[in-house]
Amino acid sequence: MKKLGTFLKYFVCFVVSYAAQATDFTYTNTGSNMTVFLTPDLVNTGDFSNLDQIGVFFTNDVGELQCAGSTQFDAAGGYQITVWGSEASLDNGMAIGEELTWLAEATNGIVYNITASYASPTMSSYVLNGISIVQGLDFVADASTAISGCMDSHYTEYNADANLSDGSCSTWVVQGCIDANASNYDAAANTDNGTCVYPEVDGCMDSNYTEYNSEATVDDGSCSTLIVEGCTDSSYLEYNPIANVEDNSCETLAIFGCIDAAYIEYNADANVSDDSCSNLISTGCTDVEAVNFNGSANTDDGSCTYVCEALDFSFVNTGSNMTVFLIPAAISTDVLSTGDMLGAFYQDGGQYYCAGALEWTGSAVQLTVFGNDGTTIDKDGFADGEDLVLMAQSGLDVYEVIATYQGGTNSYALNALSLISQLDFTYLCQGSII
Repeated sequence: MKKLGTFLKYFVCFVVSYAAQATDFTYTNTGSNMTVFLTPDLVNTGDFSNLDQIGVFFTNDVGELQCAGSTQFDAAGGYQITVWGSEASLDNGMAIGEELTWLAEATNGIVYNITASYASPTMSSYVLNGISIVQGLDFVADASTAISGCMDSHYTEYNADANLSDGSCSTWVVQGCIDANASNYDAAANTDNGTCVYPEVDGCMDSNYTEYNSEATVDDGSCSTLIVEGCTDSSYLEYNPIANVEDNSCETLAIFGCIDAAYIEYNADANVSDDSCSNLISTGCTDVEAVNFNGSANTDDGSCTYVCEALDFSFVNTGSNMTVFLIPAAISTDVLSTGDMLGAFYQDGGQYYCAGALEWTGSAVQLTVFGNDGTTIDKDGFADGEDLVLMAQSGLDVYEVIATYQGGTNSYALNALSLISQLDFTYLCQGSII
């Protein structure tokens, strides 16, 4: 007994703060255990009212608390808890030397962290077939498991989920009709009990009619106009003249105009005909200066043909020149035929004069372009730096020719060489036969 008295002089405190993780007090009988005695003179401190069960927990392999033994709580002490150890290779109990973690749960669901006082420091951890003696328990409610609020349903502040009274109950429930529009409205009531009685309101009670009155309690036969939903804006194509309730179906604004592309008045933006189509399109040459002017045409089709003087392809060999080669790609055209003429023209006094020409053969050729003879009074060729103007004539048709140069330049330079890779022809007029 003396030894036991000395043994009981020692104690150790162990604090746990994992209550929120562990509210399951079920455990597994693994066949190996230790026994924890809670002495009859157990000292309980803190809030331990309404406690239901108490248990010892271990930390499992995923870091969560798991029960290793539990029992009903008794504030008087004098009870024991069997704490089960883990089976080999299983995660179902305490490990040798693992600290005992204490938790308790109240009948209202609040979980408490417990600090246990042991008879000896060595009694705070698990020992197979060991004995631990607990002399005191200190209880602290875990705030994360407590729901504060009014717990008395006789008050308007009542919270059915609350498990911890916070003194917020203040307004006593007074039942009655709380709708001021009711004939039996009770100004003293703060909780509706479904007894409200309302005065009669005459009106149409059928929501299918435009006269419908949602507040009506007595049908007075005023329902007369059935609701027709649709687009009510006549500015839109979707307009429905019989609709009387807008349904937001208006999408396409109406644009009035001639919608027949066969008429001159045609409006590509119009989507509603306004009977403005009056003149059928008649295509042809509308230029009175053209030889093929069509007085009945009202839409020009680009077919106008004009009379002009035939091109004069005669030129002066001034003794100074440059050479322009037409490579095979440049002669690939169906505008000119064998015997047609192509020439380079310079400008003098607003008139064009030839400074070099060739007869079209359909083969790669070269065009000699002559420069001006500075020893004569009249201009008879290209000046240095002057742009080459190419023109051609095929039968009666006169063309302006636009050249694409692969090498060299389109300006005259003495003894220069230029390469033309492509010729593009633009019809000008009808001239005399060459």
